[in-house]
Amino acid sequence: FLAAVFLSFVTAADSTTIAMADLSTHGLSPENPDSPVRIKVAWAVVTAAIAMIMMNVGNGADGLKIITNIGGLPAALFLAFVTAAAIKVLFRPDLYRDSAEKSKKESPSD
Repeated sequence: FLAAVFLSFVTAADSTTIAMADLSTHGLSPENPDSPVRIKVAWAVVTAAIAMIMMNVGNGADGLKIITNIGGLPAALFLAFVTAAAIKVLFRPDLYRDSAEKSKKESPSD
C-alpha cells in the first residue's frame, strides 16, 4: 500500500512540475517543446519544500488544515476585490463602455 501511495505521489508531483515549468517558460515551440531543466528543478524544489512544510506544521491533518486556511486567505481577498469591482460595474456601466460603443449609441442610425 505504501509503495502505491509513493508512486502515485511521485507521478503526480512529476507531471505537476513539468506543467508548472512549461507554463512559466516563454518561447516554447513545436521544435523545442520542453522547458529548461533548471526551471523544472526549481519548481520541483518549491513543490518539495511546500510538501515538507505541510508535513511538519501541526500534527498530521491539523497542519494541512492550517496551511489550507493560510493559502485560502489570498484567494478570499482576491475574490472580495473582484466582487467589489463587479458591483461597481453593475451600478455604473456607462463608465466602463468602450469608446466604440459610446460613439455607436451617440450617433443616429439610419
